[in-house]
Amino acid sequence: MQLIVAMALNLKLEANDVGKFLERVGFPDRVQGGSATLEGSIAWDGSPLSLDYPSLSGELKLVAQSGEFPRLGPGLGRVLSLLALSFTDAAAKGFPFEQISSSFQLQKGVMSTHDLKIRGSAAEIDMRGDINIEKETHNLHVRVIPSMRRGVTALVTMVNPIFGVGAAVAQSLLKDPVGQILAYEYAVTGPWSDPKVEQLNAQARSPSGAP
Repeated sequence: MQLIVAMALNLKLEANDVGKFLERVGFPDRVQGGSATLEGSIAWDGSPLSLDYPSLSGELKLVAQSGEFPRLGPGLGRVLSLLALSFTDAAAKGFPFEQISSSFQLQKGVMSTHDLKIRGSAAEIDMRGDINIEKETHNLHVRVIPSMRRGVTALVTMVNPIFGVGAAVAQSLLKDPVGQILAYEYAVTGPWSDPKVEQLNAQARSPSGAP
């Protein structure tokens, strides 16, 4: 008769400096600065001193604010840097974020999300898909909406100050329609250390599909 020990853990982790915290636990250069809260519950079979990835399950919720992913850093930072190259040279030097939010479901060591949102001054990024923690691979669908609000509003204001105010209000109410037109979608697959980023809608640069 084999005895299987099952572990269950409710957790709430708060970090005032995400970058320094990740560095202390062995993951340097993932994030610079930022604050975050991670909470939820996880369970696995076996020793409480080590995670058993094939049996790992649970639910987690993440909220982070005011940090930056370094340029071409490992993990998610590298994915964002590769995506950033598609729409702005400035963001390619690093990806500052105002807020990150997501809920995760864990099943047999695979973490799934349908609502991961990263909001920054350069762009808003939505992700959904699966992340295999044990194999360190991912299979994600990513939508990138470049932030055009500031540039478009400034240009219109130079042409006509009154219309410029109207454009600013309209962009706010319509949730950045120019950015929506210029949205890009990607498939991100492969290992964390060397992700493959494939653009899915290369003709989405304008309403007519022209580059």
